[in-house]
Amino acid sequence: MYKRQEEALRASEARYRTLMQNAPEAILVVDAERDVVVDANTNAERLFGLDREDLLKTDPAALLPEGRADGVLEARTVRGMIEAACEGGTPVAELTHRNENGDQAPCEVRVVRLPGPGTLTRISIIDIGERKRLEADLRNAAVEWRETFDGLPLGVLVVDDDGRVVRANRAAVEHSGRASWAELIETPLDRISAGETWTALGKLVEATRSGERPAPVEVTDSDTGRTWVLSVSPLPTDDVGSGRVVLNFQDVSQTAQLKEQLRQSETIAAIGSVVAGVAHEVRNPLFSISATLDAFESRFGGTESFERYLAVLRGEIGRLTTLMKDLLEFGRPSEPDLAECDLEEVIRTAIQACGPLLKSKGIEVTHHDPEEVAALVLVDRVRMTQVLQNLIENAVHYSPPGGHVAVAVGRDDDEEGEWVECTVRDSGPGFAPADLAQLFEPFFTRRRGG
Repeated sequence: MYKRQEEALRASEARYRTLMQNAPEAILVVDAERDVVVDANTNAERLFGLDREDLLKTDPAALLPEGRADGVLEARTVRGMIEAACEGGTPVAELTHRNENGDQAPCEVRVVRLPGPGTLTRISIIDIGERKRLEADLRNAAVEWRETFDGLPLGVLVVDDDGRVVRANRAAVEHSGRASWAELIETPLDRISAGETWTALGKLVEATRSGERPAPVEVTDSDTGRTWVLSVSPLPTDDVGSGRVVLNFQDVSQTAQLKEQLRQSETIAAIGSVVAGVAHEVRNPLFSISATLDAFESRFGGTESFERYLAVLRGEIGRLTTLMKDLLEFGRPSEPDLAECDLEEVIRTAIQACGPLLKSKGIEVTHHDPEEVAALVLVDRVRMTQVLQNLIENAVHYSPPGGHVAVAVGRDDDEEGEWVECTVRDSGPGFAPADLAQLFEPFFTRRRGG
């Protein structure tokens, strides 16, 4: 009987030794009462860089640093865990240990009391250095992706199968009008805004859900005047995230403006080429008419009944000659001759050129010139004088008799820099709202002879 008990005991010890040696973690068996290591497995030898005999001679607390930079006393922590295990607890903590190179490394420590008499406790130690490095790499990667995501110059949204926003970058949050990311997440797409941009995004999502692959669209928001290019694509995900789509929208207002300016420039260039040709051809018959009128006047100029008709013809020929000159200049635009000049002097020259018209219309022109505003400006002096003269003449024509035209100079600044602003104000009716869209179209006018 005793022999069978001894054999069973030896078999049990062999199984225990096998389990302990093949355990994936480092194991120390500590006698809590004597505070000594009484057993250790191969992983413990490898973890601490000591063989089993040396481990059995070592104080358990000596295997851990006395304290860390954050003030945690790890040796004291382990002793507290051993005491808690002896009282029936199973404490777990993340600590550090000294590896075979003497460096501190992170580890997970678990302490349990072994069954039977005495105060034997098993300390399981798992080196979690690699796990911590992977967690740190994962956190860094998440931060880098988040910064990249937020740094994109376009808005990006991920919308789930219920039409709710589940991801958004910084540009999308800013365009949504929400104060923060948290206010946008879980918001249905159709409740974010009623603007054209968000309505078009909703239509793209609906088209994708119906099996279409809609092409990118360009939308201009009437409230802000900004132009956006919108696109949508399904998001390949697992079954949990099925039905999600990615929405992209980018502000292309500047590009749209440049395209419109280019279109207008090409249109004007084409018109200018035609107009220049027409003006050149018209000058020849106009010269013939003028020469014929000169001959007619030299022969019949003294006849009183003809004088009235000759004056009208001379006036109309002069108007046509001026128009042809303007058309030729429009058809062959030249580079501006830029130079620094005194804007006040340019204004005075333009006002003087309008003198006869001012006198005939009975209009007064005043010029306000604050000393602190006076400055040199870089302009084409001849063209700027002509521009101001045209503006003043137009203001005079539209002002009632006895009216007033005011020319003023001021300063203004914006994000692009500081500007000198010249204004011409009259006492006329102003522009009709319907005409504002054609304000800068060449040759557009509502005034006869304008």
